[in-house]
Amino acid sequence: MAFEFKVYRDDVLKPNARGEGHEQLREALSELQQNPSSRAYVRLDLHTLFAIPSPVGATELAEWNRKIVPALNKSSASLSSAKLLKDLLEILKDRGDILEPEFWGRLQAQRAEVVLEQLQEGIGQLRPEYPLGVVTLEDITSRLATIGVSGVTPSSITSAAESAGLKVFPAVALPENGVPQALKTIWKQMSRHTEYRTVLDVLLLHRLDELSNVAVIEHLRSGSNSIGLTDIDAARAKGEQSSDTDALQDAQKFLGALREHCKMQSDLNGVVLATLLEFVEARLTRGRPRLTIRDELVSAGIAPADAARLVSAVSASGVAGRKAKGAGLEEVRALLAQAQLAEAERMLSSIDAGEGEEAREHRSVTELLQALRVKKEGAVGRYASALAVRDFVAAEIALRDAIQIDLGDDHLTQLRDALPPPAPRSLQARVDSDAVVLTWATVADESILHSVVRGDEHPPISHTDGTMVTASKAGNSVRDERGSAGQQSTYAVFATRDGKVFSDPAMIAVTLLPVPHAFRAVTHSSGARLTWTRPDLAAGVIVTQTDPSGASQVTQVLRGSELSVEKLTTGTSYHFTIQAIYLLAEGRRLSDSTSITVVPRGVASAVLDLDLSIGTLDGQNALDATWTAPADAEIEFWQFESGADLQPGAHIAPSAVTKLGGRRMSALPGHQRGSATFESPTGIVKVAPLTVTDGGYLVGTPVVTGAAPSPTNIVSEQFGDELRLSWVWPSGDHLMELRWVQESRSRRRRVTHARYRAEGGAKLAGASGISQLTIATVDSLDDREWTSAPIPVEVNLSAESGRASYSLQIKRALFGGKRTIHISARTSDRGIRIPVDVILKQGTIMPMDASEGRTLAQIDLDFTRSSEYAHRLEVEKLQSPFWICLFSRDASLQLEPPATSEMKG
Repeated sequence: MAFEFKVYRDDVLKPNARGEGHEQLREALSELQQNPSSRAYVRLDLHTLFAIPSPVGATELAEWNRKIVPALNKSSASLSSAKLLKDLLEILKDRGDILEPEFWGRLQAQRAEVVLEQLQEGIGQLRPEYPLGVVTLEDITSRLATIGVSGVTPSSITSAAESAGLKVFPAVALPENGVPQALKTIWKQMSRHTEYRTVLDVLLLHRLDELSNVAVIEHLRSGSNSIGLTDIDAARAKGEQSSDTDALQDAQKFLGALREHCKMQSDLNGVVLATLLEFVEARLTRGRPRLTIRDELVSAGIAPADAARLVSAVSASGVAGRKAKGAGLEEVRALLAQAQLAEAERMLSSIDAGEGEEAREHRSVTELLQALRVKKEGAVGRYASALAVRDFVAAEIALRDAIQIDLGDDHLTQLRDALPPPAPRSLQARVDSDAVVLTWATVADESILHSVVRGDEHPPISHTDGTMVTASKAGNSVRDERGSAGQQSTYAVFATRDGKVFSDPAMIAVTLLPVPHAFRAVTHSSGARLTWTRPDLAAGVIVTQTDPSGASQVTQVLRGSELSVEKLTTGTSYHFTIQAIYLLAEGRRLSDSTSITVVPRGVASAVLDLDLSIGTLDGQNALDATWTAPADAEIEFWQFESGADLQPGAHIAPSAVTKLGGRRMSALPGHQRGSATFESPTGIVKVAPLTVTDGGYLVGTPVVTGAAPSPTNIVSEQFGDELRLSWVWPSGDHLMELRWVQESRSRRRRVTHARYRAEGGAKLAGASGISQLTIATVDSLDDREWTSAPIPVEVNLSAESGRASYSLQIKRALFGGKRTIHISARTSDRGIRIPVDVILKQGTIMPMDASEGRTLAQIDLDFTRSSEYAHRLEVEKLQSPFWICLFSRDASLQLEPPATSEMKG
């Protein structure tokens, strides 16, 4: 671009003739005069000051050189910046060839490095002045210019600021007129109630669980959900459902006024911002610290960044200027209250003490800070004294006191984390079979781990003294599977955070006496053979037999691992316990016991001839069972679903029976050997006889029995010459069988779920000739059909006195989502009047009668004057899919529906 004097004068010389640009020029020349080797000019934006295009060529520089000096000479008398730039240009000529593009390129590169350093340093100097952690690009750019940092791209400033923990946001456009006049009175009245911290407590009354991290500046939303005009209506609806209070009444009044005022989304955004502006201004005026106000907004559900931006914007808009000069000291007090001692000290050092009252307040804050510093140093001293005598609990308490004064001192946290935790509490031990289980009190600090060692010869004195059971384990229990049996051992539990420094141990002595394993019994009709596995160090075992009468018999077995017991009664339960004998230095000791229950039985055989029949008992249905009872065997009857996989002759564990969904059946009183009566099962089930064995059950031949469940709520209605049946289906996959007599002939029809839904029930033609109508449920299983008892159906016939048809049009409004339903009806039987219900049903399934939906209206289709009738009905916003259907309230008047597509919306 060619050099133009007028543009250069207006864009460069005039702006730099005063203000910050002028001062930077003067400072650079002053440094050069005091130190000719100084490179202070490098930090200046020389390309802009001398109108050097970038990039530039030698030809352009020659043309520029011919014009720049006359331009500076011409303006030197009226603009001081021209004189300064002329002097600077003479100095630059001594530093290189100003007609070479490389000279200006080097200056530009050198300035970039200097400016980057100045930018980072400048941001660091300014950071304490923004305790809220937010700033606008315009503000930070102008503040940087005052300390000589200019000509930096916005992206570089933003990056440097964010690296220093300072978020750069666009300026907040604050509402100029505050809360709208139409809302001021009711807003003031409502905001007096403590239930409503901000307007959002009312606006989100219907979804208070989303009152967190709400954005209020660029957008009005909570998380991914926007907050709009529909929320006003929803909040009002929620308020109508809540308990009536004075606060709620005022909230409802405010929401009504708000809905009337807000015609578009921007209106609502402005009201919310205006009320929050009032919230912040009121607190700033009272001298409350800005950090405290921000935290109040966040606590009320405002997003942290938006809360900080609001407080910063309101402060900068003039409220901060109206506050007392001591407000900065209030922020220091707030930092001290938040245990930010170092940050408070830095901020205090940047505040001028002032005079008079300001000086006294400054001195008061200084004394408070010094007192806290002394208190912190005292706590650190107590820590050192406690650490010297290994009183870790006292040392941790002292450090906790110091940290509560200065949360920003990371060194204190490091010292605390390096302390060993307290010794584990409430250590307990128990022997479980041949293992030792240790437990201790749970600690809240998840960083604490535990190491456990076992001392067989002496108590451990450190976490490495003895046999390691576990190292640095989380939790509060451990199991030692390799304990030393037959002797006393001492277990020590040490706590640690880092695996290097350990607490004092918690110790407990344990004598491990393993119990016998695999204690089992094999029975016959009058006895049992007991077997077990004896622990290696055991000298023998003691077996105790307890009869049903409570009498006991003790047998000591010193050799072998089995015992035969005779003269037992078949089918009687006996209790056997076993303990291992140990011969220790201190004498004879017994282990804990383990036990089994023994029931002598004969050789188990399966029931293969179970016969079941449905009968009655005391007027109720019952299930009669007969079978050939095996000798000396206990038979249990279990009920399963009809499809359960049970193989006759298979052995099955009790857990497997439960897993198959089995339910034990209880015989009714009066049963005999080989026969029993049970309550009749519901539906179709599989009944299996299970022979009880030592290891579980022996499966007999199962039998499927029962009856299909019956339908309920059976209704018959005549429509013209057609009889329509409806009913409630029983759960499951069934068919329905209809039987009737018509014209002296027996007829039958089976109805599936699909056909029932498609036809809206079951339809039989020739209603006047139908009699002896019954309905029954049909189930199919294993190529066999099961039918419920037929239920007689009363045929309700009525003389038809008229019929009509109707059509529907469901239209949606352009705004608001409301629906308008246009009903058009026609008849060939002029002179009739048909009362109908207009029914709404949500969902994908069409209603079959008026009871399956919600009544929107009751109207009369009046054909007394015309063979056509029209009606319009407006309804609220509906969620698709839905159905609109008409049903006649007079069974003698038939109403023919339109095509399905007209009724579905």
